[in-house]
Amino acid sequence: MRGWFGDFFRSIAAPWYWNARKTLFALRGRRDHCPCHNPSDSGSPGETRCEAVTYWSKPDRFARRVCPLLVKNAAGEWRCSAGPAEVRSFWLRQAGWQGGAVAVAVLLGALALWGTMRVVGFKVSLRQVFWPPAWHELSEVRARFFLDKSRQAFAEGNFREAANSLVVAFEMNPHDYEIALTLAEFFQSGRPRVVDPFFEHLLRIYPDRREATARVWYRSLLQRGSLDGLAALALQQLAAGGEEAAVWTHALIFSVRFSGGVERLAEAAAGERVPVPVRELLQFETRLRQTTPALAVRLLQSEPLRKDFSYALVHRVERLIEFGAWADALDFLQLHRESMSGRDVVRLALAAHAVGRNWLALQREADLLLAQEPASRAAALDLLAQHLVVYPNDAILVRCIAALKSLPNVPAEAHDQAVASVYSAAVIGGRRAELAAIRGYLPSSGAVKATFTPEEVLLRNGWVPTTLLAVIRPMSAELNYAILERVFANRPLQK
Repeated sequence: MRGWFGDFFRSIAAPWYWNARKTLFALRGRRDHCPCHNPSDSGSPGETRCEAVTYWSKPDRFARRVCPLLVKNAAGEWRCSAGPAEVRSFWLRQAGWQGGAVAVAVLLGALALWGTMRVVGFKVSLRQVFWPPAWHELSEVRARFFLDKSRQAFAEGNFREAANSLVVAFEMNPHDYEIALTLAEFFQSGRPRVVDPFFEHLLRIYPDRREATARVWYRSLLQRGSLDGLAALALQQLAAGGEEAAVWTHALIFSVRFSGGVERLAEAAAGERVPVPVRELLQFETRLRQTTPALAVRLLQSEPLRKDFSYALVHRVERLIEFGAWADALDFLQLHRESMSGRDVVRLALAAHAVGRNWLALQREADLLLAQEPASRAAALDLLAQHLVVYPNDAILVRCIAALKSLPNVPAEAHDQAVASVYSAAVIGGRRAELAAIRGYLPSSGAVKATFTPEEVLLRNGWVPTTLLAVIRPMSAELNYAILERVFANRPLQK
């Protein structure tokens, strides 16, 4: 092997070989023949040929990279400039040449790796490639790449690829909370037996993210209509003393109302970390569930009300409506309307009028909602349509469908939720001919439109309102509750 190519490979092995031999020669007291001198020469400086350079194509390469004692004499011949007593090893020179070569190779390799990863799409920094303590972050970078790939595939409607990419992202970095939560959200409808234990796992290993995890799980359970799971989660959250006590109190009471298990109310009320107003409300709800409707109305009329828990006001009106005391509910609303949100006041007034069959009053409320200012018209239409899901009214539904035509340009989320609520009300109300037209009011980029199933699936023989939970995404919690109430209250559907 000759030429530059041969000298290159010799420059890798020769320093180790000759430096080691010269080091041993020095350690043994330089008694034997010098290992790098030609044995037929005298060994005198400037007169002795170098045995180590015999096979090199260009001896000057050996002099630069291995041993600087090799020099040219006046005749232009390569000779050793040192006698046996002065021959020594050059480990530092070897470290400089070979260490530098390794450093350059590593630098070029790292730059190539960084460039390739950036071209592919990995959001990797130079620090993460060149700094060894940061190498553990590369698994996070790769996981993020597949997470972004999953989101892009989902946006394009390629759900299989989105699922596969998301699973790969989780396998690469199972400790990333965002990836784990996204995976749970993705499979929350299709694989509940797997997802619910996974949510439990997230609650255990990320206690500081408990509220965020519970909220996503809560929406998952609502979308599946899993009242037992919803009650268990609400009980768990109330016992943990977490935030949003009103949300979990309502979830627990709603679940118990339709699925039974009054003992869960008592169990939650016994929790030491449950706030006192919540505890008292749950105890009161327990009493209502354990008595007759007539006695329940008398309790609702006479029981003192704590005003330091805003949900207690909503609860009182909801229970009066449930047990048929709609007139008392309207009086209570009139008395406490300043302490309640405007949306709750309108929602409950609509329900009270529907239960009391006050059609003229109900029509007036609907007129006010449909005449709202353009900025709030979408929210008003959303609220009115949700009411029609629970209490169908064909005349008002026709007006809601017509109102979609003049719905002003509002934020996409408010607009899409209004259309989703009107669509749900139209399905419940049996307005088959208008469904495709209602769906057409969603923009082509609307998230809800992308997951709407064709209308035939919703209206085929044997359909149930819970089908809506699977085909409308995303769905507001309020609309979700309205559909569940329609399902579990066993009110007759319009055909």
